[in-house]
Amino acid sequence: MQHPRKSSLCAIRIGLAALLVVLAGPLAPHPGQAAGIDKFVAIGTGSVSGVFYPVGKGMCKFVNNGRLQHGVRCLAYETGGSVYNIEAVRSRELDIGITLSDLAALSYQGKGHSAGDLGPATELRALANLYAMPVGIVVKKDLNIKTLDDFVGKRFNFGNRGSGNRAMAEMLFEYKKWTPNDFPKLTELSTKEMGEAFCDNQIDILLEILGHPAEFYEDMIKKCNGAIFNFPPEDVAGLTKILPFSAPQKIPGKMYTDTPNDIDTFGYQAVMFTTSKVHPTTIFNVMNATFGNLEKFRDVHPALKSTSLKKMTDGLTFPLHDGAKQFYSQHGIVPK
Repeated sequence: MQHPRKSSLCAIRIGLAALLVVLAGPLAPHPGQAAGIDKFVAIGTGSVSGVFYPVGKGMCKFVNNGRLQHGVRCLAYETGGSVYNIEAVRSRELDIGITLSDLAALSYQGKGHSAGDLGPATELRALANLYAMPVGIVVKKDLNIKTLDDFVGKRFNFGNRGSGNRAMAEMLFEYKKWTPNDFPKLTELSTKEMGEAFCDNQIDILLEILGHPAEFYEDMIKKCNGAIFNFPPEDVAGLTKILPFSAPQKIPGKMYTDTPNDIDTFGYQAVMFTTSKVHPTTIFNVMNATFGNLEKFRDVHPALKSTSLKKMTDGLTFPLHDGAKQFYSQHGIVPK
């Protein structure tokens, strides 16, 4: 049975494609348009409360603003998140997705959560590292949670299926050898839902992986008696040792209310990716419309503030798409 979200994406895409044909009529190929170029791209993001969503929506705004020049139209979808996006790009329900760098790399190698019976996702292609994504765990301030062992016996959100949060929670459970029996309540809520549950005092601990600063964390701290968990050094070392592609990171102090000092944690990069089956000219046009206007594109979200073209290619863990190579080459960047 086809996943209901995938079915809805498919229906929307078919409807849009038909509408474009009716509106466009039998026009000649757009200037500069190569044979077989995709005229419509679907971008998978995440929850509307996260950072993937506004970044994806912002990308489509830039692409659509230039559609008369390059002939490509763009639509960003709210999705289940990182794992879902990988699965949907592989099945071509989506053309481009945003995910965690480790999940994409592991899937490419056939080791990830989305590999399943499909095997290695060798068709995945990188477009850009967008920004750092530290793991941020928010706990109820009055519970005085100082160590991971203090999590036991608390109400914990395990994350919605298909999300990077869920994948990270599973890794954390494996690291600590926790079982569901260690927690009186485990929920499977999305970012928006778990924020509401935390504020309604239905859960004590939530895990989120976002770019910073993010309004979500500020709301949890300022409005809902939350505090960002400061990982003990031994756990940062232990987790980054066993989790491929992760690295120690810090959430800067004074970024959020009542958070004067840096928060020690670990994390990944937000990576934008596609598949080798998407036409190179399409990818070039999408990247040129967005990253070619990087000064303005950074205004889409504060998490993009320090993004640069050079950083976008640093540390990529699976191959670049040919259209991305063309874009970076035109800007004098040779990826390592």
